Amino acid sequence: MPSVLKSMPRGLLAAVVIAMAMAACAPPTTIPPPIPAPPAQMPETGERHAYRIAEDLAAARSARAPAAFEAFLAKFPDSPLVPQALMRLGELHQGRGDLVAAGTAYRRLISDHRRHSLAPRALVALVTVDQQQGDFKSLLVHSRILPPQRLAPADGQVVQRLRIEALLNLKRWEKAAQEAVVAWQAASDEESRAKLADQLARAVAGLSPQALARLEGQAMTTGARDLVQRLSRDSAFDTFTIGCMLPLSGAYATYGQGALRGAEMALAHFSARPSAPKVRMIIEDTRSKADKATDIVQAFSRQRVAAILGPMTIAAEAAAAEAQRQAIPIIVFTQREDMPDRGDWVLRYFITPHNQVEALVRWASTRGGIQRFAVLYPKDKYGETFMARFSEAVAAHGAELVGTVAYDPASTDFAHPIRRLGAMGLGRQRDADALFIPDAPAKAALIIPQLAFHNLTGLRVMGVNLWQDRALIEMADRFAEGVVFPSGFFPEQTDSAAAVFSQDFQAAYGQQPRYIEAVAYDATMVLLEALSQPGVGESRIQLRRALTQAPPYNGLTGEGYFDSRGELYQSLPLVTVRGGDFVLLDRLPLPPHTSFTRIP
Repeated sequence: MPSVLKSMPRGLLAAVVIAMAMAACAPPTTIPPPIPAPPAQMPETGERHAYRIAEDLAAARSARAPAAFEAFLAKFPDSPLVPQALMRLGELHQGRGDLVAAGTAYRRLISDHRRHSLAPRALVALVTVDQQQGDFKSLLVHSRILPPQRLAPADGQVVQRLRIEALLNLKRWEKAAQEAVVAWQAASDEESRAKLADQLARAVAGLSPQALARLEGQAMTTGARDLVQRLSRDSAFDTFTIGCMLPLSGAYATYGQGALRGAEMALAHFSARPSAPKVRMIIEDTRSKADKATDIVQAFSRQRVAAILGPMTIAAEAAAAEAQRQAIPIIVFTQREDMPDRGDWVLRYFITPHNQVEALVRWASTRGGIQRFAVLYPKDKYGETFMARFSEAVAAHGAELVGTVAYDPASTDFAHPIRRLGAMGLGRQRDADALFIPDAPAKAALIIPQLAFHNLTGLRVMGVNLWQDRALIEMADRFAEGVVFPSGFFPEQTDSAAAVFSQDFQAAYGQQPRYIEAVAYDATMVLLEALSQPGVGESRIQLRRALTQAPPYNGLTGEGYFDSRGELYQSLPLVTVRGGDFVLLDRLPLPPHTSFTRIP
């Protein structure tokens, strides 16, 4: 027999044996009756043994543990172990979902043992129970039972955030904002500040102009004042009004007009849903100039738009900078690599060099059995960008880049660079190597036949989305067979959503859609879906969160989502040439991404 049991008084020992036997025999799906209370004649030293019994039952996760602590409290109301017993009793009830009983235990501990070291811990637990029950008025009362200095800093922050959350739920916007400002200034880490800033944004969104003026008149640090002012601008928006700025005239008008048609079709399809909110789109022409972009974004801010679609080309940089300053989410259509790094409010929905090379290398290494790659690229900004991104993708997938060779973009004779590729040993193992050529289809059509002329065969030739052009097949002829490239938009699949869109677009506008129409459709639909999420109307911060935490959208241009930076992470369809025509080769599933989190 264990030494602990040997040392027990006989009456207590009998109670322990009976309790343990009943616990072992009781079916797990039923709640057994309370354990018998210790006998009245138990000597004073028995209280520690009784407490140990309850703790052992709790450690064994026995359903009898709460009754054991209740019996202890009834038998030994003056024991110094009462605070511990109350704390454990509350935790057991809370863990089992009996929040009313848990709250009773925590309140009793705080009320009867206010100076005990467990009282602050019980307070945190009590307000958590209030929050779980949705009893926000009680939470506000209970959170002030003990002075704040009794709580550890981390516990104090938890209680304060729960208080602010309760005030928000009770729609006491001004009080919530005041407390959030004070807490934000006192917070010592960025994570806490970010959570408090979110709460402050929700509070500011509910303030009347008079209440906002009172808040701005409150004493606060410069950083806090800047935050309040930014959030007050952010909160003043119409949830279902969006801006759309595109080059509808000037050098890029054909692309801007195409993007507008795609956006309008998305809005029409979205609005046709029975429960869809009515969304207004304000359209502005950038005239293909950068100097108009800033003025247009400022006008959108005055018109209280929730977000901005566009622009593209040279206007994107200026528009993104102003949207960042105005704290308005903006979804730009540009390949410029550093665009999402312009700020938290800048997102990009457009095919990029990174997306293209990731699709190619992932397919080649996982489906094509290819582990050795080379790059033949034009020595210009376009070619060098693709070469750098391709090199990174090869390394990321654990493959080998055997070499890179540049050529003069103005050249039409590629004998010298091709011979340099041959010297690297490329193509000696049939179907084991791939050559990436990031150039326009007309230039690629000159290079591909010359590979065979110089006996560089057995290569899988890969290119960029620009190769989706009949000029490639017509110029390279049979040598184009088997090339692989990513497509931004491939409607040739007759049973796909892209095919249906293509038919609808043809019927509406009398022409076939291009990538620009499809990507504008997808970006608009992603934005409209985000605007219809609960809580988004509280602030633009909530809208941005809805955009960057949304599950992947399976759109016309591929499955994709915004990562935490606002960058589009997308799985593109891969196309090949077969029998003198473009055909869909593969569409890999979207891989997991470390920045991706679903909306809770």
